Amino acid sequence: MMHRGRSSGSTVSSSDTWASDVSERSLVDDSDTLWMNDSSCVKLKFSEESNEDSSRASEPKTPPPVMPPSYRNAGRQAQVTFEIVAANTVKEGPAKFVLYTVLVVRSPGIDTVEASVERRYSDFAKLNKTLIKQFPHLMKDVAFPKKMLTGNFKTETIAERSRGFEQYLGHIYRISEIRESLQLASFFYESDLKSAYNYLRDERYGDALPWLIHAEQLQERLQGLNNPSVTLSLCALVVCYHKTEQFTSAQEYADLALRSLGEKDESPLLVPLLNISIRLCWSLGMEKSDLEERLGRLRAKGIEVERALELKDVVMKLCKLN
Repeated sequence: MMHRGRSSGSTVSSSDTWASDVSERSLVDDSDTLWMNDSSCVKLKFSEESNEDSSRASEPKTPPPVMPPSYRNAGRQAQVTFEIVAANTVKEGPAKFVLYTVLVVRSPGIDTVEASVERRYSDFAKLNKTLIKQFPHLMKDVAFPKKMLTGNFKTETIAERSRGFEQYLGHIYRISEIRESLQLASFFYESDLKSAYNYLRDERYGDALPWLIHAEQLQERLQGLNNPSVTLSLCALVVCYHKTEQFTSAQEYADLALRSLGEKDESPLLVPLLNISIRLCWSLGMEKSDLEERLGRLRAKGIEVERALELKDVVMKLCKLN
């Protein structure tokens, strides 16, 4: 099943859609493909400046499906590409701009569920400005598509700029410091995470799901399954699906979260995640002995098991909301 990118929340009164076509783009492709090893972050936190202007997509009407196992088993090393798959000319009152749809693909040919964002030129420009300020020595050789005085809405200009944005994202993503930066997170998924965790805090679990799924799909493609921020989002999804009594989906995401954690016995998420996983397996009539054995090993190490916090409480403690 394919999860389509979310539609723009703005009113489109005039639309000139440009679908990505390599033959139409004039910039030379230096290399849009790169290899990365999954990195690790200490904690999830949001940047001080919200990127609300960049979040122009509305909620999906229905939550996307759980990604197929073939994608999840792609391995620790993954190929990541960025594609501008559409560009729409949008009018909002007197303002007119082009809205670009950026598709993030991890392991092409294996990744069959789409994760995309819609961003305008000013969003890319803001990202570039903040990266230059934060990483001037790393950004000195990074080319950014320039805005022209006239002709910004011509098909040829949009095609060339789209190719330039693909190359720009590919270039900065190769730089590990930028790949793991708050600035890149802000551009792609931070506002979705903020919305999701605000809903979660207010116990509006059904409302949190679409935002959280969309953010996690982007996080996992950009950071890899074993990144701690991805683990946290997966655990938040377990909570939301469990609270909305979608137990099969909750169990599937719990299994993914455990795989994301690996052998990190010291993680504060592990015991609450094992506890809820055991309850879900019991409810669904699934085998749970391996989970109980792992919980027993933790108990033998002196780790508190019976009086552990609920998974939601740990998730909210680890998530830093401004």
